Amino acid sequence: MIRGAPVVALALACGWPMTARGAEPLGPSDPRETGALVMRGDDRLVGGEAPSRVQIAGGPVSLNLVEVPLPVAAKAVFADTLGWGYSLDERASGTITLQTGGPVSRESLLRMFETALASRGLSLRRQGRSVQIVPAGAAGSEIRPVEGVGAESGAVVVPLRWISAAEMQAILSSVAPREVVLRADRARNLLILSGDANQIRVLRQTIAVFDVDWMRGMSTAMVPV
Repeated sequence: MIRGAPVVALALACGWPMTARGAEPLGPSDPRETGALVMRGDDRLVGGEAPSRVQIAGGPVSLNLVEVPLPVAAKAVFADTLGWGYSLDERASGTITLQTGGPVSRESLLRMFETALASRGLSLRRQGRSVQIVPAGAAGSEIRPVEGVGAESGAVVVPLRWISAAEMQAILSSVAPREVVLRADRARNLLILSGDANQIRVLRQTIAVFDVDWMRGMSTAMVPV
């Protein structure tokens, strides 16, 4: 039996008019008619890439260093190009290859050199316009803040706004290198990161992806009932 058939038969027998009716909205089309408060978002649900904090004055530069001794590479990058002071830990040795492939910004050159050092098990300690090249293990052995020219290494405190410190710690633990130290202060909702400058930069970029106001990009409405 077709549901609703008795009702149709009764209507036909009684001569009731039957007209097709389209679907009607449950409420007024304009939410203002009910005094509803509508807050429209921008549909952007993910935070953008965190801007680099490293800012070094000067125009683009290019270098082509192929398997040169570490002291020669350090002099070419820091003394000759950036005009910084530098020193080498007595345990830091070996050769470095650094080819920019054309003019790059000085910030990019610094990041490329840090990556080249990391491939040799080395890292940078920076203080103002002075740097020290040390073995990677030595850079994370002591927890202390190091302020560079817009860069960070050593121990860095990162306050969180939208995500809990415990949850962010769990996310970073799955991607952070083993030598990086991650500590969560749940009472103040902040993270303490310890590593070299390149590791800190990558972790900050990861945090910027997750520590966002997810409700900001959504449209919401408060409707009285």
